[in-house]
This record gives sequence, C-alpha cells and structure tokens, in this order.
Amino acid sequence: YSQRKAISEFLKDRSLGEKRLTSMPDRITNTILLQSNTVIHRPSVINAYAERALYSIEEWWKLWKEFIFHTPVQIFSHKRSKISPVQTIFSLIGPIQRCKYPAITVEEEMMSVPLQILCLGI
Repeated sequence: YSQRKAISEFLKDRSLGEKRLTSMPDRITNTILLQSNTVIHRPSVINAYAERALYSIEEWWKLWKEFIFHTPVQIFSHKRSKISPVQTIFSLIGPIQRCKYPAITVEEEMMSVPLQILCLGI
C-alpha cells in the first residue's frame, strides 16, 4: 500500500471496501461507548472528535497512535452482565474471516488485524 496514491488508489479502491480493511476498524474505533456511560472518539477530522484541535498531520498522527495503542478502555455492552476487562483500543479489532468476506485473500486473512490498523491510519 505504500506506493499508492491516498485518494485515487486507496480510498477509492473498491476491493478494500469488499475486504472491509478500513470500514470494519472504523466502525469499531470511531465512537466507543465506555462502561462509565461516556463516549470517546478516535482522533479524526471526519467524526465527532473534539478533544483537541487537529492543526497538522503530525499532531493528528501523535494523537491517533496514542489513542489506538495506549488508551485503556472498558467498553459497554448490553449483552454482558459483568464488567468488561480493561483493554487497549487496538485489541478491540478482530480478524476478518475469509468465509464471511471472500474478497480477502488467505494471506490477508492471516494478517488482517495489522492490515486493518494500517488501513485505518491511512
């Protein structure tokens, strides 16, 4: 993905949509309801993130990495009767299974969690 143009060859790539490499982690990390009944948002200019101004790509990248890899969360779930464990946000992202999304290759399925994090950051 490193040689692709961001808009025309990445964001508009239909195969990435079919593989859910960006949409799945976006759905999981965009807006997170915590056990404390508060909401946090991933640092982004396209969601309700309002914690700090994102004046530069460098500022956003620093906040994004902190959020994804170092922010402990305890998520809320209607299905759970007990308190969820404290975990980092990247650990909420699960593998994408080829049986459910056949567009993903066997190799991509095996590394789908890091691929999703990469695509989310792009």
